[in-house]
Amino acid sequence: MPGSGAAGRAPEPGLSVPEPGTGASASASASAMVPGEQPAPPPPAELAPSALLPTEERDKWALRLHRAVTGFVDEPRKSVEEADAVLGETAARIAELVKERRRDLSAKGDTEELRLALRECRELTERMLEL
Repeated sequence: MPGSGAAGRAPEPGLSVPEPGTGASASASASAMVPGEQPAPPPPAELAPSALLPTEERDKWALRLHRAVTGFVDEPRKSVEEADAVLGETAARIAELVKERRRDLSAKGDTEELRLALRECRELTERMLEL
C-alpha cells in the first residue's frame, strides 16, 4: 500500500525497542524473567562486565536496527541497506573504543592496575568471541 511505512505498526513479536536509558541488554534480561519472580540484584561493580558502548549509543543503534527490521515488508532493499549501515557503524565504533582501551593499558603501572586491566581484556575478548 503506497505511503504506508513502519511508523504506525506494532513491533514484530520477539523484537523489543529499549526505552531510552535502559540499554538493549536491560530489556532482554527483563523478558527472561518468570512472572512473579523478583529480578536478581546486579553483580557488584567490580564483577560486572563494563559496557563497551554507552547506553545512548546502544539505544540509538538498537532503534535503527528495529526500524530496519520492521520496514522490511514495505521496503526490503532499504531495510537491508539500513541494517548493514548499523552493523558497519557499530563495528567501527567498537573497534575505536577497543583501540582507546588498549592505549590506556600502557598507562597502567602497579600490579593491581595491571591485574584489573588483564581481567578487562579477558572479559572483553570472551564477550566478542561469544558472537
